[in-house]
Amino acid sequence: MRSAWKQIGLWLVMMAVGLTWLTAYAGPPRRQHRDEEATVMSGKLVDLKSYMSEELEGDELVRMIQSNLREGIPAAIETKEGLVVVGWDRKIPKAKVLQMANQDIEVRGLLYEKSGLHYMQVTAVRVEGDEAEQPEQPQEPTEPGDETPPNEEPAEPTQPENN
Repeated sequence: MRSAWKQIGLWLVMMAVGLTWLTAYAGPPRRQHRDEEATVMSGKLVDLKSYMSEELEGDELVRMIQSNLREGIPAAIETKEGLVVVGWDRKIPKAKVLQMANQDIEVRGLLYEKSGLHYMQVTAVRVEGDEAEQPEQPQEPTEPGDETPPNEEPAEPTQPENN
């Protein structure tokens, strides 16, 4: 009878340890920023398969990353701090993502962390050093009272219609 109580006690201790571990490490993902503030980070766009297994360089590596991303292999950003798995917002075209393979990019989105893994839901992306996606600065009129932007021709004055 005594061994039965020992087995029950051991079972209860194992259950308590297991439940403690589940609540501490296997809970829902935690956002790094609770106020849902976007995080910006920079790094090289890779896919997990070629990152872990291939030793290609240059154009071969770019083609391999693009092929893997087309096949559905998850993408990641290789940062100085480590690897961050990424998911793309629907408004970001897949063709744009494929063009950025193995390039240094800057991403903005919500960052999650769970059990040492980092995941970012990307809402905006641009190639680092690409000024085309920077917000445009308002242009000053060339002369006081001239409200026509320098790229546009002034509209021709219209004559009132006689009915």
